[in-house]
Amino acid sequence: MSPDAPPTGTERELLIDAARALAVCMVVGFHAGPWRVGRTETGWQARTMELGPWGWYGSWLLMMMPLFFVAGGFAHALVVDKMRQRGTGLAHYYANRGRRLIGPTTVFITFFAIPSTGAAWLGHLEDAVTISHNLTKLLWFLVSYLLVVLLAPALVWLHDRWWWLVPMVMFGAATAVDVWTITTGVLDHRYWNLAFVWLACHQIGIAHQRGFLRTGPRWHAAAAVAAGTTAIVLLLHLRFGAMGGWPVPALGMGSRWVSNLQPPTVAMAWLALVQTGVLGLLSGRRLVVLERPGVRRGMEVVNALLMTTYLWHMPCVVAAFGIGIGLGTVWPSLVTVTTFPAFTLVVALVLIAIVVPAVARLDLRMIPPLGPAQNGPVAVLALLVLSLSLVGVWRHGLVIHPDQPRSSLGVLGVWVGSALLAWAANRPLAASHSR
Repeated sequence: MSPDAPPTGTERELLIDAARALAVCMVVGFHAGPWRVGRTETGWQARTMELGPWGWYGSWLLMMMPLFFVAGGFAHALVVDKMRQRGTGLAHYYANRGRRLIGPTTVFITFFAIPSTGAAWLGHLEDAVTISHNLTKLLWFLVSYLLVVLLAPALVWLHDRWWWLVPMVMFGAATAVDVWTITTGVLDHRYWNLAFVWLACHQIGIAHQRGFLRTGPRWHAAAAVAAGTTAIVLLLHLRFGAMGGWPVPALGMGSRWVSNLQPPTVAMAWLALVQTGVLGLLSGRRLVVLERPGVRRGMEVVNALLMTTYLWHMPCVVAAFGIGIGLGTVWPSLVTVTTFPAFTLVVALVLIAIVVPAVARLDLRMIPPLGPAQNGPVAVLALLVLSLSLVGVWRHGLVIHPDQPRSSLGVLGVWVGSALLAWAANRPLAASHSR
């Protein structure tokens, strides 16, 4: 299920739907594709392939995460506008946006927390922590997304009054964090940019919905593409500090694991400007391919399953590794096939096509109903609890054990936050009248 699907109706933008679908497909493809499984002296091992200089630069053409946050900003601008038009208020907004996260998040975390915790208590604590942490490394996205959800109404309000303020602050703060990181050589400093960079991308999306690069002379969009591209090229060639400047790859591969994606650099925000410029160049044009019934239906399905796909695609990739290793172990003659990168990609895509729709049905059942009244303060509290808890899960895994207090608090906090959000979304009418 996707918690951020654009509203249906006349406001729906096919190009934004396509952008979101393209972004998640590229994420899945890049996580599933460039792997090589093979035997080593210590056993089987799965490693990402080395890209080389051309691949490092080429990875910028495949990086779609900024575009996803741009599309999210566009959608949130529409949601906030509808909130104002209908007079539903912030309580309805927070409860409604938050409850859609409960299904995908709690199903994923509970499904893997139970066996991880069981293994830990049976004496395999170290392995349980390592494996579960590998499954949660992509949850940084949910942490950033929840921050966006919490701040979206204020960000739309700020854009409508001082459109330049938030982008200027976010770009400036992200650049300062990058310089601090590069100068000191402490990569962890850059985690501050999980807020600054993705909020900058989200703000560009709000601006795009309001007409930035979507209306007006087409050369404005072309200039944005040129300006963003120039900024990225300059950043990648600056050399200073303990880290030697900005990393060249858009995302880490092989021995070049330090990249511009995780933690993000300001280059991602500039890439968002480039991608929004491309959207601007395409806006207003009749894109016949997007109007075909089959294509539209495909985009609707991908968008509806977006969050479930994001959460479950890496477990499917890991399962594809296991299938390849198992086949290669039982039938050694198949090793040349099962260790080929395309094998992992094809098997992972098949597993995703089977697993994601099935899990999405459970996700949907786990989403609590939206009642006639909502409790805004409790909804905000629940989102804050979820955010902090997901940080613990993302950084430390899914094991509940006395020797793992951070992951334990993370998992339990997700369950508590989900319960609070379910209550806030369907507050009893008596409580509403007595308020």
